[in-house]
Order: sequence, then C-alpha cells, then structure tokens
Amino acid sequence: MSENIQRPRFSVRLFQDHLVVNDILRQELHVLNPTASVLWVLLEDNYYDADGLSTTLTQLVGNVDAAVVDDDVRATLLAWSSLGWLDIANSCYRLDRRVCEPGDPFGGRATRHPPATRLPDYEIIGDLHLSLNQNSCRVILGHHGRPGFSDALFRLQALLAGLATESGTDSNFVLRLIDAGDQFWIDRPDAVLSTHDESFALASLVTGIFNCAYAEDGLFATIHAAAVSKPGGTLLLPGASGHGKSTLTAYLAAHGWNYLGDDIVALGQKSSAEEITLLPFPTALGLKPASWPIMQAFYPELEKLPIIPYADKQARFIPLPRTSDAEPSQPCIRAVIFPSYAVGQDTLLEAIEPIQALCLLVESGLTTGSSIESKRIDTLLELLERTPCYRITYANLSEVEQTFQTLLS
Repeated sequence: MSENIQRPRFSVRLFQDHLVVNDILRQELHVLNPTASVLWVLLEDNYYDADGLSTTLTQLVGNVDAAVVDDDVRATLLAWSSLGWLDIANSCYRLDRRVCEPGDPFGGRATRHPPATRLPDYEIIGDLHLSLNQNSCRVILGHHGRPGFSDALFRLQALLAGLATESGTDSNFVLRLIDAGDQFWIDRPDAVLSTHDESFALASLVTGIFNCAYAEDGLFATIHAAAVSKPGGTLLLPGASGHGKSTLTAYLAAHGWNYLGDDIVALGQKSSAEEITLLPFPTALGLKPASWPIMQAFYPELEKLPIIPYADKQARFIPLPRTSDAEPSQPCIRAVIFPSYAVGQDTLLEAIEPIQALCLLVESGLTTGSSIESKRIDTLLELLERTPCYRITYANLSEVEQTFQTLLS
C-alpha cells in the first residue's frame, strides 16, 4: 500500500541558516544560502513576479543594493526554472507543487518496461564478472554496431575492470547497459529501463551494481569521491574532477593505505542501525596524463596500459590488487577531507564548518535515491556535524600522507 502513496516532490531541512532541499524527482540534494532560502519560503505558497520578489527580498534582507538583489533574484529564478522547480503563470512564479507519482521513481527521466521486454539487438563490447562485498554479478556492455556510439562505455568498462574476477565465476545477477543509438537501455534485476540521458543510464547501472552487492546495507546516496583506510579509520575524499583526487589516492594506495574507491563510493544505513557506513567501490583507478610521470615509479605497468578517451579527456586505468582487508564490511568514516592540488602550495589543512562540507559535497557530486526518507537526510547532516571535516591544499604528496597519518593517530 505504501508504494501507492503520493509524496511531495521536495523534502526540506534547515541546516545552519541554509535550506537543504532534496529534490526527489531529480534524486538530487541542493543547498540554498540564507538569501535563496528566504526566496524559497516566499515562493512556497504564493505567486510573485520578478520585480515583486526583488522588492520584497530587499525589504526583508535590508542594507543591501537593490540592483544586486534584483540580479540575484533573476539568476536564481532562471536556475530554478532549468531544474523544473517553478510553476510559471503570467510571468509570475511559484514553487512546483507536483507530487511524486507512485510507480515512477525515476522522475520522468526514464521509461520502465516489463521485466521480459526484449532489448534491442547489440554487439558486446564488454562482458565482466564482478565481485564486490562477497557478492558477484555479471555486467554486459553493448552497442548498436554502428559508428558513433558513446565512448563512455569504454570508460565504464575500464573502471569496472578493477572489480573483475575470473570469467568462470558464477554470478548471482546479470546487468546490461546497451547504447542503442537513439537511447540507452538498462537491464537490471529490479527493472528494465530506457532513457535518452547518458549520465542517468550510467548512474542507473552503477546503482544496480551497488544494490546487488549491498542489498542489506540500505544504499541511499552515491558520492563522487575517493576513500582510503588504515586501522585508525576511513577517510572520505570527495572532489570534483581535476582537483588531483585520483593522483593522491594512487599515491596513498602505493604507500600501504587500503583502497576503497576513487570515482564513486556510496553511503548506506541498515534499517536496524543509526550509523552511516561507507560502501566501498574499488574500481580501477583512473589517472590522467599529468599524473603519469608522477605515478610511473609506483606503478611500473602504467605506461603499458591502454589510453581510454572519454568526453574531452583521456586516462589510463589501473586495477589495484584486491585484499579482504581492503573491503571492510562496515567502514566508519573518521574524517571528510576535500583535497585540492595547487602548484607550489605548502600543505595546508583547515577545518571547515558542516555547512561548508555539505556545500562542497554537493558540488563534488552527491546523488540521493528516489525513495530516500527525510530522516535519512537528517542522518547525513548529523554525520557531517559529528565528523571532522577539512579542506586540504597541497603540492607535496608525501606531506599529505603524513598529515592523514596524524589525523588517524
């Protein structure tokens, strides 16, 4: 019965003078600064035109330049319109009051098909048997057989090679991702989907792998982050592409740290537990050209690995050795650290407030599940409040490693 209950599109929480908005349709978390939070409250129940919003906001905020407020209001309305957050009538705006329809956990970004739906014909470009958290699954990647298919499939194949095991291993589940030309098809144990959105297709496959591997762990968010651990605890290292996260992770792995993931990790919470745990995803470690000369000494095989192009980038992917110690079943997060490489920068570790950490986490890439409950957002915020959060800028990898050792001691 609960599956047929309609839910509001948005779940909103106040966190240190900021509104945290969980967009259930888009499966995204957003953080609104205090001014945008006031704008949100104004638009919850009433329609306003842009001029009326600017005037009201200027009066409420006080001691600000009206022209600056007006520019901010119009930019915010444009951004929220692009997210589909606003109802617009006669040049007036109000927050979208749509509910999440039962049976559509994908927010209209994908079409669900019956389990027996026949997939389009395809040629296999990757057939991998994966092992994760003592569970196994088979992932088949395919394309339509004509020029012009997505190069993201090659990157995905290279990434997942880090989880690969012997091809003769029995698999509990089979997942498929097919580039059919006009759209992508995802065949998971729980659903057959089609979508025009490449990023959604890739995320759906990864979510399927997580659900197969961590069925009992209450998956509720994935993060663009690395993670490493030592006996003293686990460090979560979120960061947008280009901040040096992968190079740092490769260095730490070469110096005795357990490697738990480089591109994606997830957060889970069992129904019987209060604590959030990190769900490792130790894919092959992707290094871009600037890292190759630095890492060659630690990974001699690097120069022989194929170069994988994707989007406007290229990388080599190193599958790291797997050990039982590298995949603790419930690694607890000791600290959240946002790394940023800067040429000539002395190593600087600075503590940051939980709200800063949340903003950086969202900027790095945090995706919530469609069925996430409000109380789990609260649990995530509580995690950031009780876990030390830092930003580290550096040029010297050895100094960073020593700093991390000190944190865990």
